[in-house]
Amino acid sequence: MKNFKIIAVTLLAVCLTTKVYSQGIVSVHFGPAIPVLDFGSGDMDDEDAGGAAVGLNIGLKYVYPLSESGIGFFGGVDFHYNGLKQGVKDDVEKFYRGLGINNADIKFYRYINVPVTAGLNFTNTVDEKVSLFANAGLAINFLKITDMVVKANGQTVTTSMDLASNVGFRLGGGVLIDDKYSVSLDYMGLGTHDIKGRVKVLGMSQDIDVKGKIDIINLTFGVRF
Repeated sequence: MKNFKIIAVTLLAVCLTTKVYSQGIVSVHFGPAIPVLDFGSGDMDDEDAGGAAVGLNIGLKYVYPLSESGIGFFGGVDFHYNGLKQGVKDDVEKFYRGLGINNADIKFYRYINVPVTAGLNFTNTVDEKVSLFANAGLAINFLKITDMVVKANGQTVTTSMDLASNVGFRLGGGVLIDDKYSVSLDYMGLGTHDIKGRVKVLGMSQDIDVKGKIDIINLTFGVRF
């Protein structure tokens, strides 16, 4: 596992440091981050369900062409922000009402995923205005779940999670228009993260250890520079 991380980081470093060559291309993109599979499941009876709602993706990508055939390296970093589905929030509030707590003030947790990716890019020119491109590579994801805070009856329960990481992959492609604007669809299979944390209440702390599988589809609009 460590070897895969070293390879991915090395590829990304190569891609970013080669920016000094004029043929290198930098682009930014943004659009919805759509959670799928377990990450997007709102079934709270399923212990693997993440309950994540559609969120926001903002990213940066660098492409370094290697040959006139369209093959090149790419490196990138993305920021994903996903809240919880309303149905999941309703289930949590219902749970507390079932305990006789009807006035709970709940600050729900949110998911932040930052995958660093590197791999191969292929670009095929259709005509003078339109090109097609595809990307395939490794990803190192950093997952942070924000604190969940519940206040009720003069007490506060805080659930905090540590930063987690895992190796995954990125596959995608799209359309490039006028060599400037792009529309792309990317699948990020970021794997199962071992998430450690703690619950604090009444001055006491209880450690927790859970698993979280992250799969995200990004539909983005991009601009090249």
